[in-house]
Amino acid sequence: MDLYSLKLFLHLSESLHFYKTSQACFISPPGLTRVIKRIEEELGELLFERDNRSVVLTPAGSILKKFAQETLVQWQLCKETLAKQKGIITGELKIYCSVTASYKILKPVLKVYQHKFPSVHIMIHTGEAENAMKQISAGNADIAIAARPDALPEKIDFKSVIKTPLVFISAKNFEHGSIEDSPFILPAHGLSRERADRWFVSKNIIPGIYAEISGNEAIIAMVSLGFGIGIVPQLVLDQSSLKDEISILQFTPPLKEYEVGYCRLHKKHYTEAATAFWEMV
Repeated sequence: MDLYSLKLFLHLSESLHFYKTSQACFISPPGLTRVIKRIEEELGELLFERDNRSVVLTPAGSILKKFAQETLVQWQLCKETLAKQKGIITGELKIYCSVTASYKILKPVLKVYQHKFPSVHIMIHTGEAENAMKQISAGNADIAIAARPDALPEKIDFKSVIKTPLVFISAKNFEHGSIEDSPFILPAHGLSRERADRWFVSKNIIPGIYAEISGNEAIIAMVSLGFGIGIVPQLVLDQSSLKDEISILQFTPPLKEYEVGYCRLHKKHYTEAATAFWEMV
């Protein structure tokens, strides 16, 4: 068993999906299967129970997962310690953010960081902004860009970068009557949905929900087609290619604004790469 095999196993233990891991790790599905089988043969244990529908980690797999996590962390710390003696910061930095945040918020910092620490391998994973805190809590990212929740978890450190209004939007040619009679395209979950729900309750309105969608960009797209009124952060709307087809509606009281920034898991020990990035922010 080698470090590369451990990395493949660890990724698979978290994704529980052979195709996703093979794509992310640039290895063919048959190649990934051979690596896992080789580890199972070395240990004499089955690591995954799998059929055509699902992949599940076995008890033996859970034990190896903990070993793999600890081993890879120690290996990374060893490399960083040796590099630090030479005055070099190396290692990996995993960042999670939405597509909008990647070029609106992350890009300026990352440009300076890459110039100052060229030996750090940076991995950026983009996805829904609502999942940023979960990615941090699960240990899947060192740094994430997220909207600060009303109650920040104690285990999360947060550095604010920008504030942006949360706005009601519609297509420019969309004719809506009263709020009570208008169709709404709402976020399926997350902070935007929580604030929208509280707003409707404060107005004693039961909204007519046309659709519940994950992703601000998807909401903007449906609104631009005239399906209803949506709710998105203005920061996202300003960066959208569809912004010229959208109108911002003025309802009172306004929704509580978004405070967007960087977050990380609060712990005693960070990698040199993650610490340097956090200090730079």
